[in-house]
Amino acid sequence: MPLQHRRIPRVALIIESKREYGRRILDGIARYLQENEPWEIFIEPRSLHDPAPQWLTDWQGDGIIARIMDDHALNQVKQKGIPLVNLKGIVSDAVNPPDFSVNRFSIGQMAAAHLMERQFRNFAFAGFRDTRWSELIFEGFSQTLKEHGFECDTFHNTLQFTDSYREVAMEREIDVTAEWLRTLPAPVGIVAADDYLGIQLLSACHKIGRKVPDQAAVLGLGDDATLCRLTSPTLSSLRYNEELLGFKAAELLDRRMHGDTTPHFPEKIEPLGITVRHSTDVTAIQDPLVRDALGWIRENVTRDIRLDDLVRHLEISKSTLERRFRKVLKRSVYDTILDWRMRHVMELLSGTDMPIKKIAHVSGFRHLEHLNNLFKQRIGVSPSQFRSQTK
Repeated sequence: MPLQHRRIPRVALIIESKREYGRRILDGIARYLQENEPWEIFIEPRSLHDPAPQWLTDWQGDGIIARIMDDHALNQVKQKGIPLVNLKGIVSDAVNPPDFSVNRFSIGQMAAAHLMERQFRNFAFAGFRDTRWSELIFEGFSQTLKEHGFECDTFHNTLQFTDSYREVAMEREIDVTAEWLRTLPAPVGIVAADDYLGIQLLSACHKIGRKVPDQAAVLGLGDDATLCRLTSPTLSSLRYNEELLGFKAAELLDRRMHGDTTPHFPEKIEPLGITVRHSTDVTAIQDPLVRDALGWIRENVTRDIRLDDLVRHLEISKSTLERRFRKVLKRSVYDTILDWRMRHVMELLSGTDMPIKKIAHVSGFRHLEHLNNLFKQRIGVSPSQFRSQTK
């Protein structure tokens, strides 16, 4: 029975709230409601693998948007016999295809393009075993690389994708991942099937002393900004478009609740793009001396480092180091060091409220005046002007 006009629809949102993916879907639904008539919402805290809510059996409502992994639980929801928009699964699912889903193949293609743009020649993919959405991402990633003449190494997490597997096996998984990393050449560009797995890869790199991003660039998927900023180095990640998915789901449910029976064919939502953070903020360097020098510069960017410090660390002459830098990077060692220090300053100016005098101190500048002069000379504006423009 179509809704009567003027009555507020009662809608259940059975969508996980533990993960950023689900929360962004909810953001998209909220945006739709801000632009259209309101709903009375029924929602509870839940994870992706929770069963259908117990209260749903006696609930009297008009529509449901659901993202539930278990087919039995999804069938319970369907038995309500009211308009439903399904966001679970992948388009190729024969039993319960979703009305909307992110385009996993395109995600793999975009990830490959990101690493190839950074001049990597060695590639690897870390995913989940027996998980179709992870396999689809890998297919897009590996096929794109193959079209450009590259091959791809693979690693599959030894446990299946769930909400709790990391709680019981984190250290073991890091050890297994580290052993796989030892087999990869350097430098290598690696894609992780989600941000949690990306963090695991960063831990494994640290465990075996492989520098990120110089020896291994790591790209997560999902762009959970809180997670990605917790790591050191911070994790680059590909951003889906869950907000659009949620908006379209709400739009479709609204039509169905008002009696629209037009068939809807499963629709794939294209990814938004990549948020570049430290873990892939690099151009792959084949020269091991220059690569090691850049890694040391990045690790010591907060100190007042000089060329003498670098040559002592590398145990090489100044002339040899300068010659190799100019050949590979087309710039001097001094300019490279200063570029990294300026980048660090800009990140603190735009991403924190730290006083500029303190930023100068933690970025290796002994005097604020020195930072102000160099910053204006190289960036074109003062640090305070840069902050006001980027905040």
